[in-house]
Amino acid sequence: SLRVHPIFQLGPTEQVWVSFSSLQGEERKVQLKTAPGVARDKILLQDLDRPAGEWTARNEELGLAVRQSFVMKEVEQALLDWLPARGRFYYELVAPENNLSPQESMQMITRYEVMALP
Repeated sequence: SLRVHPIFQLGPTEQVWVSFSSLQGEERKVQLKTAPGVARDKILLQDLDRPAGEWTARNEELGLAVRQSFVMKEVEQALLDWLPARGRFYYELVAPENNLSPQESMQMITRYEVMALP
């Protein structure tokens, strides 16, 4: 199974909101904030809860956003994980398990776009 695990810093995590449409059409918006005394938090998205090909993190106070786009059929799980003490968050994608024979390959195509917000 392939896994893409990029690390991003977009200012203090409590200022960051991640938004996406799920495969079932639900609009989701998650603030990367933790409860008092909690060092790290995460959301595992599977099945129809997965993002429909992209998700975008925004920090309106900094005027910046980062979008990760991907091919939906190549992704089985998506994990949004954040660590406020380090000001980091992770857009993790996991491909379905696959047994490869010699000379076979698999790929996971992702694209990242950093944007200035108006």
